[in-house]
Amino acid sequence: MHSVRLAHSETCSAAAQLLEKDPARAKVSTRPDDAGLVNRLDQGTSGILLAAKTRSVWLKLREMIQEGAIQKTYLALVEGELAADNEVENYIGSPNRGASKVRVYEKKPPKKQRALPAQTKFHPLLLDARRQATMLEVSAPSARRHQIRAHAAYLGHPLVGDTLYGSSRLLRDILPGLTLPSFLLHAASVEFRHPLSSVPICVTCPLPEYAVGLLAPS
Repeated sequence: MHSVRLAHSETCSAAAQLLEKDPARAKVSTRPDDAGLVNRLDQGTSGILLAAKTRSVWLKLREMIQEGAIQKTYLALVEGELAADNEVENYIGSPNRGASKVRVYEKKPPKKQRALPAQTKFHPLLLDARRQATMLEVSAPSARRHQIRAHAAYLGHPLVGDTLYGSSRLLRDILPGLTLPSFLLHAASVEFRHPLSSVPICVTCPLPEYAVGLLAPS
């Protein structure tokens, strides 16, 4: 397996950086300003983005994501103590493209709700009774917009600081004195077979420095 480990960097727009490095990337994806990016991360989410160098590979990788052939693993800090594995499989979407959040539907709703099937698996890594929080490993093959955030809230354990989905706390309550995002959601690893060579590829990215201590008992 070909393995890649990424480091963090101070970045603005990943697509803009790719285009600055190679303007020809504007022809890779259907939207020139996507610069060949295959997936996106919600605002406030850190970690791995995939980008293709050619249109044919971009199309294939997009197809693989839709088929669930690209395994994405995230780390998330949620409110409360979630002691057991949980799996949520339903539909998420919003009837309004400009809506700030998505809705969870237990059954397939009418087409006008613009909802798509979504499956999320939650595995507890560390329960912190003092902080009343749990660090989770999360698997979400499709990783639709706000999927992990919405499904965590659906379980009654919203991400710490994710007030949009019902969190009553702030991340700085747990990590005072630091410059922090609103919540901790990190795309930690991506595994797939290269669409041309079929070589197994594993890309990993460590947690941001501010969050490393959260994987150790307090």
